[in-house]
Amino acid sequence: MFKFLYFTLISLILTGCMTTSRLDKLVKHKTSSRQMQVNVMDSTHFVLNTSRMASTEKLCESKHKSFYIIPAIVFWWWKNSINCKINNHYFINQFTVVLNRKANDEIWKDKLKDKKLEICLDTVPNQFNYASEGLFLFLFTEGYTYSHSEVLCPENQVFRVSYRLLQNDIAIKVGSFWTKYTKPEHNTNRSDKQFVEKFLDIQSDFFSTESENLIVQIAKDL
Repeated sequence: MFKFLYFTLISLILTGCMTTSRLDKLVKHKTSSRQMQVNVMDSTHFVLNTSRMASTEKLCESKHKSFYIIPAIVFWWWKNSINCKINNHYFINQFTVVLNRKANDEIWKDKLKDKKLEICLDTVPNQFNYASEGLFLFLFTEGYTYSHSEVLCPENQVFRVSYRLLQNDIAIKVGSFWTKYTKPEHNTNRSDKQFVEKFLDIQSDFFSTESENLIVQIAKDL
């Protein structure tokens, strides 16, 4: 009986814990097509500055933060934590699409006649944490009970943009605006693929919506 419980427990831990390679694979599958795009500004009045965005060839990179297993006599407890960083180009492309669309709004009509607006991407919410925790409790009269939870959560992920209003290549006004992405996503009996893709969909929607909001704030500030 206990040999069966032991091998059952080992199986649950091995299959229930996300690995760095598995997370990388899921994130790459979801984001690769957008990262491969080459979106450029097509407005003469706008300049997008991405010099503060670190460049890397990796589409994403996952690293273990911690992994613990406590194998006690009456229970086993484990915790797994992974940090994942997505290539900045994924966010640059999304922001470029939004800025190209907003560049045609009437709100700019009387603000940029003989001027240019340089918008700088300072920081983007390109990192998130995966965390899982499980408990296997031996019940000597009834076998065992098992619980497991998973969450994907951004940590201190600030999305900040700054701007310079230029006239004859001289900055006549500067400013910055920011927002923060903090919403976690808990797994509710979904597959790893469904779980990660749902989180990335929510993150992408947030980034696109807030890109538009920050651009509107800049327009109102001019």
